[in-house]
Parts: sequence; structure tokens; C-alpha cells
Amino acid sequence: MIGILKRMFGKAAKGPEPDRAIEVELYNAVGVAALDNVGRKDVSVLLYVELVEGGLDHCLRYSETDSPHFASVMTDGNLGTTLWQLYNFVIAQDPEKRWSKMEYFIEDGEIDVSFSFDPVDEDIPFWERNPVIIEKYFPGRTSVNG
Repeated sequence: MIGILKRMFGKAAKGPEPDRAIEVELYNAVGVAALDNVGRKDVSVLLYVELVEGGLDHCLRYSETDSPHFASVMTDGNLGTTLWQLYNFVIAQDPEKRWSKMEYFIEDGEIDVSFSFDPVDEDIPFWERNPVIIEKYFPGRTSVNG
């Protein structure tokens, strides 16, 4: 996992560079904390995060490969702490290079982390913004949490 993140974040950019070793460790810690929070490694896991005014919004979902459903998981203290560490790191970066949305997806031992730099429309409640992302990763599946 660290090798993938080093390749992904190890490219040089113009301007002051964030500490890449810290950045890699933070993204690695986010994935580990998300899996630990779900409590299973044999499932697909989606952690969706948005940077919003004064903090972050996020959701954690998981699903078994052949299941027609996905489940929501409440964030535990470890994942919450790790997300706040990541948040503090990200907001310390140049605003022009700062992502606004992160999709962190783990499936079959593979990790896919995607970022968006588009502004978050905070006029729309978070619970109305995230179904599109959930459908992207768990197409046609329904929530077991209601």
C-alpha cells in the first residue's frame, strides 16, 4: 500500500512541498483506520470525505462482493482522530493545490484514492450529496441501514 501511495504522491510539484513522508503515512493510516473501523477485510470499503467550512464531512460504507446491499458504519475514535490529522495536514497546504473531496476505496486488497478540486456545495445537505458517490462504487445496491 505504501508503495502505491509513494508513487501517487511522490511527484514533484511547483512551490513549497508538503512533507511527502508525512503525507504518505497519513493516507496509509486513513486506510488502515477505515478497515479497522469496519472490522472486516473481506469486504469493499468506501470512505468519502469532503472538506467543508471549519471541518470535514465523511461517510464510511462497506459491502460484501456479491451482496445486493451496502452498510453504513459509525466512525470510531481512531478513524475520527486519523481524519482530523489528515484534515489539519490538508488545510495547511496551498489552497490552490488543496483537494475538496476524497474517495478512498478498498477492494480485494487494492486501493483507489481519487480527489476532486471542485468546490463543495454546502447549501445541499451532505446526505443529499453523497448518494452519487455511493452509487459509483456500489451500483444498484441498497442500504441495510435504511
